[in-house]
Amino acid sequence: MTRSPFPRRPSPPAEHGDPAAACRAVLVVGAALITAYYLAPGHPAKYSIYLLVGVASVACIVVSNVRYRPADSLGWSLIAVAGALFVLGDGVLDFDDVVRHISPGIPSLADALYLAAYPVLFWGVFRVGHRGGAAGGRERCADAAMVSLGAFAVCSRFLIDDYLQDPRLHPIGRAVLTAYPLMDLGVLFVLTGTVMAAANWRVADQLLIISVAAMLVGDFLYDLMNLDGTYAVGGPADAAYLLQYVVLGAAAAHPSMAHALPARRSDPVLGLRWVVPVTTAGLVVPVILLITGLRGNSRDVPLLAGLSIALFSLVMLRMFWLFGRLRNKTLELEQSAGSLRAALSKESRMESEMMYRSLHDSLTGLPNRVLLHDRIDHSLAVRRMPTTVALCVCGLDDFTAINDAFGHDFGDQLLVLVGRRLTTMVQGRGTVARLGGDEFAILLEAADGRDGAAALAERVVALIRLPMTVSGQQIEVSVSVGVAVSSLHSSTDRLLTEAEAALREAKASGKDTLVVFEQLLRNRATDRRTLINSFPGSLSNGDFFLEYQPQFSLSDSRLVGFEALVRWRHPVLGVIAPDRFITLAEETGFMVPLGRWILEKACSEAAAWPTVGDRSISLSVNVSGRQMQSPKFLADVRAISGRVGLDCSALVLEITETVLMVDPGRTITTLQGLRGLGIRIAVDDFGTGYSSLSYLRQFPVDILKIDKSFIDPLHDPAGEGIAFVETILRLAEDLRLVTIAEGVEVAHQWDTLGRLGCDEAQGFFMSPPVSAWEAMTMITRSVTGPAEKDHRGAGARLKA
Repeated sequence: MTRSPFPRRPSPPAEHGDPAAACRAVLVVGAALITAYYLAPGHPAKYSIYLLVGVASVACIVVSNVRYRPADSLGWSLIAVAGALFVLGDGVLDFDDVVRHISPGIPSLADALYLAAYPVLFWGVFRVGHRGGAAGGRERCADAAMVSLGAFAVCSRFLIDDYLQDPRLHPIGRAVLTAYPLMDLGVLFVLTGTVMAAANWRVADQLLIISVAAMLVGDFLYDLMNLDGTYAVGGPADAAYLLQYVVLGAAAAHPSMAHALPARRSDPVLGLRWVVPVTTAGLVVPVILLITGLRGNSRDVPLLAGLSIALFSLVMLRMFWLFGRLRNKTLELEQSAGSLRAALSKESRMESEMMYRSLHDSLTGLPNRVLLHDRIDHSLAVRRMPTTVALCVCGLDDFTAINDAFGHDFGDQLLVLVGRRLTTMVQGRGTVARLGGDEFAILLEAADGRDGAAALAERVVALIRLPMTVSGQQIEVSVSVGVAVSSLHSSTDRLLTEAEAALREAKASGKDTLVVFEQLLRNRATDRRTLINSFPGSLSNGDFFLEYQPQFSLSDSRLVGFEALVRWRHPVLGVIAPDRFITLAEETGFMVPLGRWILEKACSEAAAWPTVGDRSISLSVNVSGRQMQSPKFLADVRAISGRVGLDCSALVLEITETVLMVDPGRTITTLQGLRGLGIRIAVDDFGTGYSSLSYLRQFPVDILKIDKSFIDPLHDPAGEGIAFVETILRLAEDLRLVTIAEGVEVAHQWDTLGRLGCDEAQGFFMSPPVSAWEAMTMITRSVTGPAEKDHRGAGARLKA
């Protein structure tokens, strides 16, 4: 439908109350007038009421057209004009009868008005009922033609034939009288082809159909009674005409006359209410033809036979169109079915692809952890003793360094190549999966015990040692393998946990090797899980506590600071050494809350320490890698120092070389922020990591702590260890950094470090770690004077 270039018609006014009240009022008043018509005495009174009903009907159409402003106002205006012409024709006849006391001949002025009204009525009904652009128009026309042909057979048999054979009529009179039923047939054709073809009828449509039907019945009765000479004013024909006027006015008065037109029925199969008139019309002609034949009247047989042929032709044409529509609909359904099948096939492929992707590694195409888990479940469920299920978890050694050196693309290609090697080696005897990162897994569903699993692991280690060519570059890598073998009560999670524990042990044993999970490892794994599970509760229960390692000046032996060291008094396992839980805390992320607690606890206790002369005793606190990478770390330090009242110039944060190099850019920013608060930065365990002059210049650090591994060789005066320490001290002097030696345990180490120019030292030679109360006591004693050396062997102490 094209858009009109003219402004949109204003919407009809909103209805308040009952919208159909006007329609009902018209029907009630109309019924009263019809009753009054039949009760009125004499022709003049009846004529007056008759004309009043007609004029009122036309007035209702005009008023409603203005009030409701329907989309097709012209159609209703044409119906009003047709009604006015009918009323004028009625008025002419009444005037001749009442005033002139004559019976007009045929044709008359009234006939001219009546016949002029029909074309206008055709047009009006067509416009009101026409559904522009609706499908199924030719079928509707064929159906309307069948109804009209049936009605024509009735009119021809009972009216037209008699008009044409009446010798009393002038040819013009015959033509005029014959025109009336033909006009009625035209109205019937338009009505059935437009209004009645709608899928749904508005109330106004229903009333319009009743009105036109009443007019057609009235015309038929009037013509039939005129032929018999039995027509009289106030007869049944007048009732039909009065009903026509009243119902037509009610149709216009109903607000649905302005509603959007319902769509025309587009399906080729007729509805029940449409089948009845079409079928009835189709049967009328054969019935009349049968009755005519039985009565021996052969005059009408040719016409009726022709009508039967026409009806049969329309039925056949209708069936032809119906089959065509059904064929097209079948083709559409087949196309839709084909499209649906294609869509379902595509959906199935996509679902299969999504399922594959969810169960396989995107880089190597190997099964992922989810699919491996499922296959382990299945293997454990169907195994038969004494056959065992074995799982090898393989981790490439130093893969992070390879990524850093050659790039991630190189590393990805290496992983793909390793996956292919493992798959080729297994050759369908098991499942090769990628667990993530540099870890792979090999599942053997029917392993020959521990020996068979260990033999497979040895083959894996040897296979990965072979040189590989990646991006045209030859590289040699090694792999560590952890092996776990199922027992009677093994589960999937337990088997994976045992294999991963064995892998950790293999890496800790020097890499490029294999470890089969044994009871000792099971005990370690159990202890590991126990410690991890105890972390949160122990922190909230106060099971962690601090000790302080004193630090002394090598030049005058005075106490200069303490390093805070965390200890764990486990409620079941007793006091646990830091080397047993610090690494676990770092791996699990628990080091962040634990480190925050250590910092706050140490700062809180150090805030109460007295000053020694014009200087404060320094407090050193270790910072983990996870803490340094936390975006809240700087804010936490600032908040803690402010909350406990510790002078930031007394605080030293110790960071290892490895932590510094994780994310240099972020680390430099954080360190600069810390130094802005007055906090000093110490590089812990210097010499065990990168030990690069360039990074020391790059990072804002203040102190170098020499690792104990460089101090231990100083036991031997003739050893080479002194050269390494001299190099570190010279480097620190060039960079103007303070040096602190860790792990000083004998007097010779103390003396040597002092002679070499080291600034400070800590270790058991001077003092073991002490409690917070003992630290306070040492500081208080140091106020009286510097500590004195006491050379009484390895157990000697510097007393504060």
